[in-house]
Amino acid sequence: MVYPLPHPDMKIKFLIYLVAVFGLLSISQNVHGADSAEQMLSRCAKTINSTPSISMKFVLSYDNLQIPCDITVSKNKYHLSSKDMQVWYDGNTQWTYLSGNQQLSISEPTTDELLESNPFAIVNHYSKAYTCKKAGSDIELIAKSRRAVIKKARITINPSTDLPTKVVITMSNGKELTASAGTVKKGPQVPSSTFIYSKKLYPAKEIVDLR
Repeated sequence: MVYPLPHPDMKIKFLIYLVAVFGLLSISQNVHGADSAEQMLSRCAKTINSTPSISMKFVLSYDNLQIPCDITVSKNKYHLSSKDMQVWYDGNTQWTYLSGNQQLSISEPTTDELLESNPFAIVNHYSKAYTCKKAGSDIELIAKSRRAVIKKARITINPSTDLPTKVVITMSNGKELTASAGTVKKGPQVPSSTFIYSKKLYPAKEIVDLR
């Protein structure tokens, strides 16, 4: 059963965490047992940046919440959708739409903010924000900054597919989120409009412009 989040502001924060989880999941796409954690991350970033598009289905669990999600990514652009939310990022502007109250938030994330919200910013900038190590067949990331929203992440990898099956992240407030991966697919180039908010498809009653 999917439970709605209790408050719009909490939904926006939860969505940021959710997108960040995908970034942590995507870190482990190309894994070979003998490689160091740093080598895994570097190779993954190279693969991500050279792939026209990647789509993924996963379920995020947090307390009693279970949220199925879909995300399509093309380099530093993405579109994420769940039952209650849609988020688009075109490389500069981010739109977050809450379907329950038809609220649209618009922002231009800084580099630091992208480490929380951009699915691949964590991959491309992990050396600045996290220390990483192998923990058995898993990868463990530990935040360097005490102010980091995501303090720690442990990623479980399926050795037969070299794809992530589970990630548990610990937030700054001590809460844990678990993401369980479903399907991950590499695809062709997608239209740029995929990553831009459409007022025709998602009419907004309230617009919060944070730019």
